[in-house]
Amino acid sequence: MREFCEHQAFNRAVLGGSALHLLCLGFEERCLGYARALKGAAVGRQVQKIICIDPGDTGVSSFLASLRAENRRELERLLPVEFRDDVDDAIREVVEGIGTYGSCCVDLSCMPRQIMFRLLPALLEACSVGVRLFVSYAYPKEYVPGTLQEPAGDVDELASAGTSAKGNAGLIIIPGFDSEFCSLMLMYVRMRNNRREPETVWLFPIGRDRYSLYERSLEENLYLVGSSGCELLPQDEIAMATSQVATVVAGHADAPVYIAPLGPRISCVPVILALRSPKLVGRKVSVLLPRTARYRSVRSVGVTAPLVEELLVGLGTLG
Repeated sequence: MREFCEHQAFNRAVLGGSALHLLCLGFEERCLGYARALKGAAVGRQVQKIICIDPGDTGVSSFLASLRAENRRELERLLPVEFRDDVDDAIREVVEGIGTYGSCCVDLSCMPRQIMFRLLPALLEACSVGVRLFVSYAYPKEYVPGTLQEPAGDVDELASAGTSAKGNAGLIIIPGFDSEFCSLMLMYVRMRNNRREPETVWLFPIGRDRYSLYERSLEENLYLVGSSGCELLPQDEIAMATSQVATVVAGHADAPVYIAPLGPRISCVPVILALRSPKLVGRKVSVLLPRTARYRSVRSVGVTAPLVEELLVGLGTLG
């Protein structure tokens, strides 16, 4: 991924042509990063449509809801944003209308994972008509200590089409800061695996100049790792990370595989792309997304320049 202003293909296709921009409203300031960059860019005179999904305030404290309301007002001040409160309708509108535009950019900075795993696969299919698809991601300037959320104890299991394998299950964890969610994933797969310990691989996400993220994730989850295999996942190098995820999944040739993308939201992208890899054709893989009971605090301050990358939409182009 490269910074917004330095990605020449993005500048030509998105800023210089007809484009659809899809944002997601959040309570962190980072949800404003892409809009601010777009406001300051020399956007072409062709059609530019900006849609923002508002996921609502379910499970969000009143303080965080007030921050989300402030961010909504700021987005309205920055750009002619069209807000959508119904997620299903928003996804349907974007997918059905994507052929009208030459390109599309989805800002994932504050997008819930459940929405991401519904939206991006549908967009990858829809953009196969020749629309160029980009993703954007803005990191905060600083992460602060504390617990962001409480697990609900429920897990959404999203299974890809394909044949179920037999044998001892494999679990791939991309950990974040909250070890409670990793514990939940381990327990969930044990129960799905007849109480046997799954063969677990930890992919610790690491980004350029963001070693503190890796260090904090390692510190929070080291006691859970034990003798399990560990690798570093280059979260800002999407093509490389996609190939790595596909290879790790394919290594469990005779077993059901579960993936739990719990780290930075951008690490969900290589998981989504890996499931389309030729290495995994006909293979059933389950993605585990834990639900949150309540969001309690903001654990980040400020926002850095958004990064962008183009996704290759054809099947078999990655991994």
